[in-house]
Amino acid sequence: MRSWKIPAPVPRMSQHRYACLPSQACQGVLRVPKIKQIALIEPRQSGIHVFSGTALPRLGLPILATELDRMGIKARVFAEALSPIDWRYVRESQAVFLSSITPTVNRAYALAAEAKSQVPGIATVIGGPHVTFLPEEALGTGAIDYVFRGEADGAIAELISVLSGEAQIADCPGLSGIADGQTVHAPDRPPTRDLDSVPWPDMSLIAGWHRLRTMPMELSRGCPFDCDFCCVVRMFGRRCRRKSIEAALDQLERKAFAERSLGLKPKSVFIYDDNHTANREWAKRLWEAAIARDILPPSVFMQTRADVTEDLELMGILRRANCHQFFWGIESIDDATLASVGKHQTVMQVEAALRVARAHRVRVHGMFVLGFDGDTPETVQRTTQWALRHDLTTIQFLLLTPLPGTPVYARMIEADRITDTNWDHYDAHHIVFQPAATTRFRLQLAAMKGMGKFYSWPRIAAAANRYHWATAYLRAQGHRVLRAWLKAAENRAYLRSLRAAEPRELRTLVRA
Repeated sequence: MRSWKIPAPVPRMSQHRYACLPSQACQGVLRVPKIKQIALIEPRQSGIHVFSGTALPRLGLPILATELDRMGIKARVFAEALSPIDWRYVRESQAVFLSSITPTVNRAYALAAEAKSQVPGIATVIGGPHVTFLPEEALGTGAIDYVFRGEADGAIAELISVLSGEAQIADCPGLSGIADGQTVHAPDRPPTRDLDSVPWPDMSLIAGWHRLRTMPMELSRGCPFDCDFCCVVRMFGRRCRRKSIEAALDQLERKAFAERSLGLKPKSVFIYDDNHTANREWAKRLWEAAIARDILPPSVFMQTRADVTEDLELMGILRRANCHQFFWGIESIDDATLASVGKHQTVMQVEAALRVARAHRVRVHGMFVLGFDGDTPETVQRTTQWALRHDLTTIQFLLLTPLPGTPVYARMIEADRITDTNWDHYDAHHIVFQPAATTRFRLQLAAMKGMGKFYSWPRIAAAANRYHWATAYLRAQGHRVLRAWLKAAENRAYLRSLRAAEPRELRTLVRA
């Protein structure tokens, strides 16, 4: 069973703005006698990032809101990427639930602090991968009363009992809090085995849900692989758990029925599963049945591994099911690097997979990680040329980010290589550690130049000239985001700071 304990000391958060904020949680357990209404908030990410302009909320809070609604507790989800927070609703609530990943956690702490300043006595609960592995950090801010570690669905009734004073922290597996001045961690909560028991999220509980152009859907959790820079396995486990075929079809059928009966334009679907086709036979049965029942979305986008193309029968089914784009974690074009991080794929396999995807007219979004110990600016240049040569639809050049809970984070802490402890920068667009073979500035600059070359106007025009309008649009979006990132004042200052530190880093590399 996964332990919540972090594998290494936490980086010093000397700039933390909420460390001294007074809170009832610092003295003891905060109790709210009667819970009638809860505000659920997904904080926005600071600055410009790869998902800027893409309003897709995560599904954890909508699932919890659906469970609360079934219990007779009013619930409203505010995803800041989709709509602003209604602070009047917050002031009328007895609790605020927040869900955060690492680059949004500072914003989450700030929102919790704001809620407490506006509503004395309101309970604040936070969950998500970052605080699952660093619960003491969250509790130490003074703005957070409780941390829920791991998967919270199915635990709402127990959590409400703790908030209302009917149960203790230790009675709710997965919960952390402070009681009698002491930090208390209840035992870990096992992952939800039966995903059919998890309700389909009622998207109408999300403020601004009608603005969604693509509908997110979760059909499985977990990943059988174990890449050492990824926190998915640490959060959800290596055992893939799936919705039953009938449950998944029921969701697709409800969506199709609602759109037809209300006269709404059918929405595309983005499958949030980390590896949707890990079980190929399950995927075949699901999408064959969806085709037979005529409940297909106009487009389906999914995260898979490149090895999905090894099954040509499955590829044919997915194409008929309107699967128009794969999202692949290619990571590196160096086989030794791929083996060292536990990727279990080779560059030759990816190249063969790209040919099969192209033959089936499925677009590929390639995600690369830059900054492994052997990576240099020349590595980035070769990666860029490789992506251009194989004509990927779109790419992400993500700087290696040591996320809490991952083996790479533990190694970086042990080796004292982390140079930036501002969680806002843990978005894979900022270099937050000392690379082994180059300077931070050179690696950052190479990544920006590579993205610029891929998302150049000639590349956009080339797609348009072939009447590949979707590809041209997506590349234009990539160009826009990159330009906005480079123009942002905070990023320009950040780049100047990296450049100023370069002489010292070069001397260190020479001595090494």
